[in-house]
Order: sequence, then C-alpha cells, then structure tokens
Amino acid sequence: MSDLFEPKFDANQIYEPDDFIFRIEIILTEVSPSEKLHQVLQNWLTWARQHSSDCQIAFMPGQNGSIEPFCIETVRIKNSSR
Repeated sequence: MSDLFEPKFDANQIYEPDDFIFRIEIILTEVSPSEKLHQVLQNWLTWARQHSSDCQIAFMPGQNGSIEPFCIETVRIKNSSR
C-alpha cells in the first residue's frame, strides 16, 4: 500500500518553482475521519516545510464540500519565498 501522501508529477506539465499543486486520494476508513484527514494534512505540511523555508498549505474539499469515503482532494503548496 502506498504512503498516505505521494506527490504526482505530470512530465508534460511545466511547474513554476514556487507553486506546486498535488492531487491526493484520501480513503477515510478510520473511526474518526477528521482525525485521519488532520494527520494527512500534517504529513503534507511537514513535507512542504522540508522543501521550503517559507510555505503555505491550503486544503480544498472534494465535491459538494464534503469529505466522502473515497474522494480526490487537491492540496496546494505555495512557496512564498523568492
């Protein structure tokens, strides 16, 4: 099984060095979905901070603004340092 978060890159996409967008699939099967979601976001924030001295992370909910058992979420990591 893959890690909770795994950056996906499109070889044909041109990425700006200060603006990375990743899509992750979150499968919520724990008793407390919000707790697992929080852990996933903490993992992303930790990863982002390891790759940038100054970064922001924003979480955008899935369809209908709800957290569903199987949903694709978008995590945007913005490096505000230039």
